[in-house]
Amino acid sequence: MSFAWKGEHMETFLEMYRNHECLWNKKSENYHKTNIRKKAYKTLHIELNLPQLSVNDIRALATVQSWRK
Repeated sequence: MSFAWKGEHMETFLEMYRNHECLWNKKSENYHKTNIRKKAYKTLHIELNLPQLSVNDIRALATVQSWRK
């Protein structure tokens, strides 16, 4: 990922990520449904509107953020 995250990008990302409960809430009925999670990541990618990032970049960032909790 050759994109420099700025504070406003991270805030936007976190707000949007929270809206997709299936990505972070292990108690969500959709958390273990791979197809729904993939669709949520694709939607998040579109919502962020940062074409220099791929869906995999966003997934990696989400993983890093979950480790920081």
